[in-house]
Amino acid sequence: MITNVSDTARWVAAYRAAESERPDALFHDRLAARVAGDRGRAIAAAAPRFMRSGWSLVVRTKLIDDLIATSLAEGCDRVLKPNSAGRRSISSRSSRRRTASIDCRGS
Repeated sequence: MITNVSDTARWVAAYRAAESERPDALFHDRLAARVAGDRGRAIAAAAPRFMRSGWSLVVRTKLIDDLIATSLAEGCDRVLKPNSAGRRSISSRSSRRRTASIDCRGS
């Protein structure tokens, strides 16, 4: 079902859109439904049964969003995250030097 790396983005967006529609949503992603489209929803529906709810992605998203928000509130001005090759890339910069590193290689 997944034929391109963009399909994984659509798949994740489908779960983000579903969470955003819940009355007690942990987060709201106003673009997720548009990014997911029919293809993303089809991929999510075809996922193995234990992955269909997307709960692990929802929890991971909430935890990482909270970590980034807390880091920024505490004065962090750049977040280092591993890219798909496992190397770190800087996702945002400013003139200050406080950094938070999010290392997801173990997950």
